Amino acid sequence: MVFLIPVWNDVLTLPEVVRGALVFGPVWVVDDGSTDGSGAAAAAAGARLLTRPHLGKGAALRHGLSTLGALGETHALTLDADGQHLTSDIPRFIEASRRHPTSLVLGVRPTGLGPIRSRLGRRVSNTLVAHHTGRVVADSQCGMRVYPLEHQDRWMSPSNGYEFELDILLRYAASGRERWTEVPCGVRYPGPARLGWRAAAAILKRGLWPG
Repeated sequence: MVFLIPVWNDVLTLPEVVRGALVFGPVWVVDDGSTDGSGAAAAAAGARLLTRPHLGKGAALRHGLSTLGALGETHALTLDADGQHLTSDIPRFIEASRRHPTSLVLGVRPTGLGPIRSRLGRRVSNTLVAHHTGRVVADSQCGMRVYPLEHQDRWMSPSNGYEFELDILLRYAASGRERWTEVPCGVRYPGPARLGWRAAAAILKRGLWPG
């Protein structure tokens, strides 16, 4: 298991996330065109660094997942750089992935926490996933998840923005892959939510289904 963190201008929180994940294995950071020194801070904290022009979280995740797959890694656990995910939850994700090696392992944050727009977006996107895949999902927008890296071409999303993680679920289900596995995880909200309604709105705008 390796760990993948996309970052865009989170220099104050990223080093702690890197150090927490390094306890469990190698950490890769994709610097999505940061201008605040996030990439250098990640490298100083012990991460292996990939850099690219700023295109969005989805583009950074796609670049990182593709790179790790090409290097022969089998699974990658993703974390957000803003510190909202608790690295102490990592062992539960590793164990779930070992039990279900071909599944996506999705983090499920406690309900009722976070900004109201984020909670509304999560509810809408959960409904969209259930409607279009026939599969219930408790948290379609949590960025803490394990991706099996084999056969990425069957489910990889072309989306560059925050809707990437939601779009992955639609594509994963459409590919006929094994059902996803869900793991409860903690959360803290150090700043404004970047996901939520914007991700759900982007999927709605695109017609609710991957092209």
